[in-house]
Amino acid sequence: MSALTFSAPLACSSKSVSTLRGSRVLSRSTPKISGSQYQQRFTRFEGVTSRRGSPLLAKKSTDSAGDASDDQVFSFEATADSEVKIEDAIVEEVKVEDTEEANVEEEPVAEAAPVDEPAVADESKQQEEETEVDEETQFLIEDLKAALLDSFYGTERGSKASSEARAEVNELITQLEAVNPCSSPTDEVELLSGEWKLLYTNNSELSLILAADQLPLLTIGDIYQDIDVDSYTVENKLEIITPLSRGFVSSTANFEVRSAKRLQIKFVEGKIGTPKLLEDIPLPDKLELGGQSLDLSPLKGVAYQVQEALRPVTAVIESQPDLQIPISNDSAQSWLLTTFLDEEVRIARGDAGSLFVLTKV
Repeated sequence: MSALTFSAPLACSSKSVSTLRGSRVLSRSTPKISGSQYQQRFTRFEGVTSRRGSPLLAKKSTDSAGDASDDQVFSFEATADSEVKIEDAIVEEVKVEDTEEANVEEEPVAEAAPVDEPAVADESKQQEEETEVDEETQFLIEDLKAALLDSFYGTERGSKASSEARAEVNELITQLEAVNPCSSPTDEVELLSGEWKLLYTNNSELSLILAADQLPLLTIGDIYQDIDVDSYTVENKLEIITPLSRGFVSSTANFEVRSAKRLQIKFVEGKIGTPKLLEDIPLPDKLELGGQSLDLSPLKGVAYQVQEALRPVTAVIESQPDLQIPISNDSAQSWLLTTFLDEEVRIARGDAGSLFVLTKV
């Protein structure tokens, strides 16, 4: 059996503990420990290996006083098998003690909460889908509005609409109401307030007025509705045009907000505007009357003379104030339900099944 000599200083740093087995060198790294710890371990391992029958001889060098110092060196002579067991045991115990010290001295480092990447991805995907849905809905609204405006052609704001045209208009309105972008029109002050022009209605009273447009020398102009959310008033105005003048009639009402879509309306005043005489009389070349065509071109010279003669009278008439007619009847009330509202179009329903489609001026 070959002999092995192991020497180590009592105060050592993290160096390699080397052993020889035949011609091979085994090197293991040991942490820094004190000389007293080495002494205790070697003394303990001496007894263990001796009881197992492995010859282990220890010789301890001392100074003149007989006490061990940090520079003293221990020398051991043992068989190759015995020294391997000792070395393994020392390294294992050092590892255990280092682990215990690390557990006591090192403070645990709080780990950052893991980011739930799938959840973030799902949320981003959901936002993209909502954006796509909003864009698709907006495209649908624009298409429906364009189709609705086209369906008004030839209906004279509804007064001449055929049953087929009315059915088409009602269908398009129903589809628009289903995708109404404004869930609470009465809260959308900027959208609701302002001047609106009537494009279509099935209201019987307005239909009679619009039918007067067929009378000779009379034109029913645009019909407007002006909503003032600051004063809680709504004014309906209708233009009347004749060959000599232009005027209007209107009605003013107060309103109360009854729900997110409903306004309660009470009419308080009617008004007949002072006619404004036209500087140039737009006399047509022909006039259709009772199925007969009348040539009016010879009358254009006469019309000019009449206009010049009436000019002093015109100044007097235009200086007069509008004629106001108070309305005290409590039954002059109605309600208006806004079923569609955006920056361009407003759809409203009233009592008796009346329907109104308006565009913002």
